Amino acid sequence: MARDISFLTKDLEDHILKAKKSAAAEIAYKLQFFAPWWTGSSAKSWKISTTPVQPTKVVTKRVGKFRIELGSKVGGPVPKPTARIPVKKKSVFTSLKQPVYIGNEINYAGFTINNKNAKIPVNGLGIIAYEDVGRTAKSPLTFTYTPQWYRIYTKNKVILSDINIAFIGTSKRFTSNMPSVYG
Repeated sequence: MARDISFLTKDLEDHILKAKKSAAAEIAYKLQFFAPWWTGSSAKSWKISTTPVQPTKVVTKRVGKFRIELGSKVGGPVPKPTARIPVKKKSVFTSLKQPVYIGNEINYAGFTINNKNAKIPVNGLGIIAYEDVGRTAKSPLTFTYTPQWYRIYTKNKVILSDINIAFIGTSKRFTSNMPSVYG
């Protein structure tokens, strides 16, 4: 049954808030999908928050006989990639005025998005940037096969597509089953 027009403002606000929440979850999922995936630690560290996400999470992994702190000054060998299995993140519900932040909390997040100033020591390779790993890797680094994956996702229309998916998914309430006057 049709609702009175007096509900339109509230209905639109509800729609926008649900779409905002859904878009955050979709973006966090796609960042995992597009991101480098070696052990999965960095890709799984994308977080949705109401406050800026700080890269403070330290992960220790066993790589062969080495126990290394990933992204630390300890270094270690380049690990063999594991299966890429992104997971949907639980999103946050916020007001229209409150921002939603999506960031990576791993301590070497700048390295994985290929920030030119973020370099880490890797055994046998020295202190390197992420794109340097790509020159030595035996398997694709990212879904896009390039260390520029983050720029491709954020600067091209991929992120806008994910935002559109969220709005389309929540807009069913604003569609009508009425026949079109145009045929």
